[in-house]
Amino acid sequence: MTHDIACIIDEIRHLLMTLDTDGGLLTPSVYETAQVLRFCPDTSHPAGVAEWLLRQQEADGGWGDPATPLYRAVPTAAALLALVERAPQNVRTRQAVAAGIEAFATMAAHWQAPLPDDLPIAAELVLPQMLDAAQRSGLPLPTTHFEPLRQLGRRRRRLLACMRPAAATAPLHSWEAWGRRPARALLDGSGGVGHCPAATAWWLHLAQTRPHLRDRQAGARAYLAAATSGSWPAQPGILPSAWPVQRFEMVFVLHTLLVAGILHDPRLADVAAPLVGRLAGMVTPQGVGFSEHFAPDGDDTAAAVAVLAASGHRGYDSALAPFQAADHFKAYPFELHHAPTVTARGACALALYGRDDRPWLDALAASQLPDGRWVGDKWNRSWLYTTAVVLHALSGGSHPAAARAGVRAIVSHQHADGGWSSRGPSSLQESAYAVLALNTQRHSSAWDAPAEATWRRARAFLARHAAERGRLPERLWIHKELYTPIRIDRAFLLSALLLALESEMPASQHLPFENRPVRYDA
Repeated sequence: MTHDIACIIDEIRHLLMTLDTDGGLLTPSVYETAQVLRFCPDTSHPAGVAEWLLRQQEADGGWGDPATPLYRAVPTAAALLALVERAPQNVRTRQAVAAGIEAFATMAAHWQAPLPDDLPIAAELVLPQMLDAAQRSGLPLPTTHFEPLRQLGRRRRRLLACMRPAAATAPLHSWEAWGRRPARALLDGSGGVGHCPAATAWWLHLAQTRPHLRDRQAGARAYLAAATSGSWPAQPGILPSAWPVQRFEMVFVLHTLLVAGILHDPRLADVAAPLVGRLAGMVTPQGVGFSEHFAPDGDDTAAAVAVLAASGHRGYDSALAPFQAADHFKAYPFELHHAPTVTARGACALALYGRDDRPWLDALAASQLPDGRWVGDKWNRSWLYTTAVVLHALSGGSHPAAARAGVRAIVSHQHADGGWSSRGPSSLQESAYAVLALNTQRHSSAWDAPAEATWRRARAFLARHAAERGRLPERLWIHKELYTPIRIDRAFLLSALLLALESEMPASQHLPFENRPVRYDA
């Protein structure tokens, strides 16, 4: 057991040492890869990419996890268009396309009204655009069920028309669905458009007949080439959902250690503390974004400010102001719905600075389902993740009834083997989320005998499966399709395993904020 704990500590240390050393690592994206193949095939090794797309097709003919139908339509439509437009038209391709069309028809029913909050990012823009492209290509994809999505897309386009979005802002992350003019000003410090491979490829497609943009075209092509390194494992022409994302990765790994109560573990201090110090230099009065080149957002800012507050850095709470609304924290301006995890992180950060977090905690408590769960987050499909982040915000004891209900939900959804999953057999990754959720309440009035028994079974489950921690976790995070931020989910899993293998955390981890050293360096 001692050896296993030492190994996990070493793995967490190694994980921390990789942060902010590259552009970040995400699982490959079928959508982004297919769109780049469509718009800019000369940059994407077309034969190899087409072969890769064919290998990603599931047995039922679609692309993406069959257990999550809502998140499959976007990658399936993109893959079909890429195969029809760019792949060799042989028997294998034709069979794949026929199977994909049939699979897409079964997905269409999931897009009827009312639409859920946890839609794929920018689906209201990219999916109608691809359906129109399919119609022009003679690809018989059904369109009837997508009218509610089209209505939402029209609303979004009206907002975009009012905004005139600038480079390195959230709207440009779906520019491939609505952009028409390849202006120089759209390119950001990464060399691409919106930190988005598909948007960058679309810009290149539009710019190819404009000689005055030749110098910028070279930069955009270099961006696409570099972005392949952000997809794990790296392969020519295979691209992640976004790139670079190194600050998102760094902030969320540190925040995960905070949620787990091990951010200040002495065994990690020599690698964690310098990262926190670097983070302090990244947060501006406007917040922090998911890369050094991208506009600040409320999610990264709230997580960063919470980490800095818990580490004794004063004066950063003002960075939250641009993202505060009356009853929630927003990730970006003009978003159509908000995420409970962003609100929870924002409220937690305020509380760590001694600020009043009641309006946002009241709203979170009011949004709790009758069965105790929090759902509908726009960034992660697992209710166990959402509930873990919210319970961490409620760990101060201000809403004991909501916390007790949240713990009961975790307890009642535990599988017989001691694990959890939001669907199907127990998942190691979602069990890690559940363990961290329980851990936030272990010293609160919400903890009772059933919670303790659940905790013990969960610890045993994780201990039994600890050797499997090297496997790539399932895709639970929401983008234009589901993906995994590899280092972030690894932080969740390793933190939960450490909690499972150690009976108690070091007492220093539970120091109240006012007893921690404070640095006046903001």
